[in-house]
Amino acid sequence: MTYTAGAKADGATALGVLTGEIRAGDAIQKTGSGGIIPASKALAGADAFITDTGKEYRLKEALEPIRGEYDYIIIDTPPALGILTINALTACDSVIIPAQADIYSLQGIEQLAETMKPVKKYTNPDLTIEGILLTRYSPRSVLSREVAELAQQIAGKLGTKLFRATIREAVAVKEAQISQQSLYSYAPKLK
Repeated sequence: MTYTAGAKADGATALGVLTGEIRAGDAIQKTGSGGIIPASKALAGADAFITDTGKEYRLKEALEPIRGEYDYIIIDTPPALGILTINALTACDSVIIPAQADIYSLQGIEQLAETMKPVKKYTNPDLTIEGILLTRYSPRSVLSREVAELAQQIAGKLGTKLFRATIREAVAVKEAQISQQSLYSYAPKLK
């Protein structure tokens, strides 16, 4: 997301915010897509050095001073279920689960739901799943339609919904990322 939004990861980053070296408000870069706190490759090692008591609350505490400045704060996490994801789940009000239209991604949804249980119990009792958003969806593919049916069943089990809107498989999505533009700017007529 950092690259696609046109943010630079060579200054203040999310890692500095998580370690307390920099305030969230000072790390925000203004881009055409909005404000962003850029990520860096060093975040991949966060599990190794964010180990102290209260580590689950670092992001929540860091974002608290800027909460009132934004209608929405979107936290994009890696698919791994480590300390970064736990911090995001502790800091957020609700979760949208993006899942590729394949069976492995659907299995990941159930794993994420299991991870959310202790987060709800210990760090964020108000956490809810807003819904499941299918990505790389091909409406003409029988496989995608079957995956959507399975996703609907999983959503029912989790007490949430499967969004009717999908992000379909399209070359324009990848091209927009490479050109560092939002899909709406790059291909406004794409539906």
